[in-house]
Amino acid sequence: MQIVFEQQKVTNNEKRIPQVSEAEFTKCVRHVLSAKAQRSHLKKCKAESMEHLKNNMPHDKRHYTFICDYSQNMSYPHLGAEQAGETYYFTPSSVYCFGMVDCAHLYKGMNGVEDGDHMYAHVYEEAMGSKGGNNVASLILKTLGKLGLLIKEKMGGKLSIFFDNCVGQNKNNIVLLLVPMLVECGYFSQVEFVFLVVGHTKNACDKMFNDLKNKMSKLQVWTYKQLLRAANCHHKVTIIPTKSDDFFDISAYESIYYRHMDGMILSNHIFCCSTVDVTPCPQGGKQMPKVNVQIREVDLDDAKDVPYLASKRGRPKTAPGLIFPLNLTPDLTPLPKQEKNPYMVVHMFKKWRHVVPEQYWEDTCPEPTKEQFASVQKEGKVRKEVKNWKQQQKKNITAKVEFALFGEHGGGKMSTAEAEVAKTEDAAAVEHAEM
Repeated sequence: MQIVFEQQKVTNNEKRIPQVSEAEFTKCVRHVLSAKAQRSHLKKCKAESMEHLKNNMPHDKRHYTFICDYSQNMSYPHLGAEQAGETYYFTPSSVYCFGMVDCAHLYKGMNGVEDGDHMYAHVYEEAMGSKGGNNVASLILKTLGKLGLLIKEKMGGKLSIFFDNCVGQNKNNIVLLLVPMLVECGYFSQVEFVFLVVGHTKNACDKMFNDLKNKMSKLQVWTYKQLLRAANCHHKVTIIPTKSDDFFDISAYESIYYRHMDGMILSNHIFCCSTVDVTPCPQGGKQMPKVNVQIREVDLDDAKDVPYLASKRGRPKTAPGLIFPLNLTPDLTPLPKQEKNPYMVVHMFKKWRHVVPEQYWEDTCPEPTKEQFASVQKEGKVRKEVKNWKQQQKKNITAKVEFALFGEHGGGKMSTAEAEVAKTEDAAAVEHAEM
């Protein structure tokens, strides 16, 4: 890749353009080229997956392409058929939606509908789980299992999954270590996780999320069940209600077999592993299995694959026993169940109860328990104490600054010289006022 830098000269009569150094210019150009390369790679994978679908390729030679993303949080109660009024200032209950788009879906018996993108939307309440790496990894495995792609007896072809660059959700060790694990378990001959460049992450999930919310935005939604029914309104979106039992501690399970990719994640965007990168332990041998992950910055010609030894020293000699359903996998434990935020329970009861119809009270804004009330009151006292402490600290800092600038002139005793200056200033002010 060759980047040409030409510095422009600007005359006095022309509009001034901020001067850019050659290094900054090169960095900007490479950013744009990287974004185009990643987008081109996505299109290539989608086209190949569609071709394999139409040609009815067997599972062991098929290329599967998916795109994953979280939508903007949904919420209930949702007053789509009327003005918000006072509820504009209220906080509704949050609902998360993780979408996984199959880029080569076959719409059987639907005339006029082209085969192509189809999203599996995992919807769950805030109290059922968070939006971390364990949640993303669990939902990816759940989707692959439901689609029948995790076949222990028969290895699949190539799996490509595309993400945005969100570190907390997608681009982390928990999600990335699925790459070697899916290959070593024998589910796919090649797995690659690809991340689009920051600022250029628009994908098929975003369009599907708009289709999902289109009808719901105009309806009155009082409960979580009503939200699920309202969201399940488009033939290209399948709503999958998710429970806390669907989330597993994938991180703890991966730590048995693999080590973290410290310092290799943020600057790179392609993580790939194939059967060539897996060296199993010989039967009866003492050597540990070796599993490499090929890491690449972006899909450009000058970017090179860097092998990273992902297998952990002292790990079990056998491959991970990951099976679907996940609750049958040994040593894989569910994530601890989350409790409802007491503050939100009290808030929903106090603020929303007079707005929500009475028949939905128990589902949407039930009466809090004594323990929840006590927890909120205790938290309120602590917040008040912290607020008072911060205010006092601010006053102390202000007093110290004033003393450093003005000495004792402001509120305390003054030296003789300071007193004479103050008298002169006061006399001049009085004389000016009388004139």
